[in-house]
Amino acid sequence: MESLRLGSVGQAVKNAQNALNYHLPDQVPPLAPDGVFGPKTLARVVCFQDRRRLDKPPKGVIGPQTHQALFTFVECRHHVAFVPRAPRRERLLPGIDGELHFDPPPLLPVFQLPFPSPFKPVPPLAAPHLKLDPLTLLGMRRIEFELESGKETTFSFNLHSHEREREAVLFTEMTANVWSKPLGEHVEISAGPGIGVEKRIGGKDFEASAFVFAKMEVKDVLKIGPLDLAKLCAEAQYKGPLGRDGPPEMSVGAALSPEVSLFHDRLSFGPSAYAGLQWTREGVKLSSSVTISGAYHFK
Repeated sequence: MESLRLGSVGQAVKNAQNALNYHLPDQVPPLAPDGVFGPKTLARVVCFQDRRRLDKPPKGVIGPQTHQALFTFVECRHHVAFVPRAPRRERLLPGIDGELHFDPPPLLPVFQLPFPSPFKPVPPLAAPHLKLDPLTLLGMRRIEFELESGKETTFSFNLHSHEREREAVLFTEMTANVWSKPLGEHVEISAGPGIGVEKRIGGKDFEASAFVFAKMEVKDVLKIGPLDLAKLCAEAQYKGPLGRDGPPEMSVGAALSPEVSLFHDRLSFGPSAYAGLQWTREGVKLSSSVTISGAYHFK
């Protein structure tokens, strides 16, 4: 098949737009199936390729691999078992030519037996008349999780008291991208909740916190094999402590994070350098940090 790319027109593009609307119901508004491969169609193709972790062809091009994934609509969960009936006496029936013909036995009955499903049935909620909406379940399956662990050294300067502080911690964070949207080929914005645990090096206590975040990532601009040299992330975070008293904290900043990605971008690791502002109970701080960490991405 001929690859479809930015600028392509025709019925094949229209079919692809309808397929993208089918596979990406959470991306609104849906594409208008006008048969013109424009910037909006390009963004949806990139989003679809990212979610299916398609490596070939290049991002934004509908080649054989992406075409096959786009036009796979049905997941078969049944097989057919044929069970013969007990034999019976055949009857002689007169035909239109006046001859006697055998009455053929009926077709074998067909039974549909379910395969073991990989998804466990979802129990109804407390009220028997309430059930989970299929669109809600579909949205839950599209949530992307990230588990990250590493070591972070932070340097901060309090803008009010002019105090300087250096802190080194070991941390583990779990985040969930409940909403994401690609902006072209290299930019993506996302938001969601997260929970983290950190331990100060040299200290005994662990500190847990819950947070919500919104971030914009620029990636795959300068990628050499599995190494992304120019990954940039700008993030705003609102964090509250768990298990102890204290006001929530807010921070905004940007991090340059060259990283190596393996196993279809599921596992990544590398260093990062961060700079930003933090609003804490001690005042407003100008902070920077150096981090070395690894992350696992899954749905």
